[in-house]
Amino acid sequence: MPDDRPAMNWLSSEDLGRWILGLAALGFGAAAWLQGDFTLYWQPVPDYIPYRAVLAFTWAGLCMASGAGLLHPKTARPATLVLVGLCLPFPVFHTMMRPWPWLGIAEWSAIALGAAAVRARLSPRLAAQRATWPIAARCALGLCCVVFGLSHFLFLASTVQMIPAWMPGDAAFWALSTGVVHVAVGIALLSGRGAVAATRVAGPMYLAFAAIIWLPGCLLHPEQWLRWAGNAITLAVLGGVWSVGDYLVAFARATRSAPASSSARGHAAPSSAEGAGQGKAAASG
Repeated sequence: MPDDRPAMNWLSSEDLGRWILGLAALGFGAAAWLQGDFTLYWQPVPDYIPYRAVLAFTWAGLCMASGAGLLHPKTARPATLVLVGLCLPFPVFHTMMRPWPWLGIAEWSAIALGAAAVRARLSPRLAAQRATWPIAARCALGLCCVVFGLSHFLFLASTVQMIPAWMPGDAAFWALSTGVVHVAVGIALLSGRGAVAATRVAGPMYLAFAAIIWLPGCLLHPEQWLRWAGNAITLAVLGGVWSVGDYLVAFARATRSAPASSSARGHAAPSSAEGAGQGKAAASG
């Protein structure tokens, strides 16, 4: 019988995660640049930081450059390093400035994980990577998703306020149900059971957040760049989640094909069962 397992991951062949992450980084950087400052909710940089305005414009410019770089295969890998570096300070600032910093930490970590996953997936030595790399990526992302879900439960009133009034049903239902999906995605990633499928389930949910919660405000108040930044960072998290899924698929495929390729060249190679087992353990789903 033909193997139809890749059919579920058909979008991964289009490099969709890298494109979403690149466009979102480009958009977030543009919003921050046009605002002329760090974005308040997602970048809680203290006012006493010297040369704050210069740093804000520099960060925004580098963010746009990294986003543009991600859109081309030849510049994608260097661009991922820039994007990861741009993400790193903000978990620290959230820890310093927020009473409950975990949501901000999880958001920036998910984006950084996505960028790192793009770099790992585009490596010419993908099949030679240790299985612990994709396992670490999916487990770290799983923790981020659990935090996303917990934030819906712990701050239910704030989450309910973000639900548009025209949505059918009770706003609390949507806030709680999406929180449950976040946690379920996190558990799937942590356990490795249906990990890739979980990233594909989460993707449309993040897209719905961007389209339903953020985009209407952007269109009604196009001069309010903070709204555009909120839309962009939601899509950046989507790109991060999807890119980790792409990495899991690519690593599993590479480890399945590596033994046959090595044997054809006359080199010693692990058994097919060993290679397949390594890929399956790293990228279940």
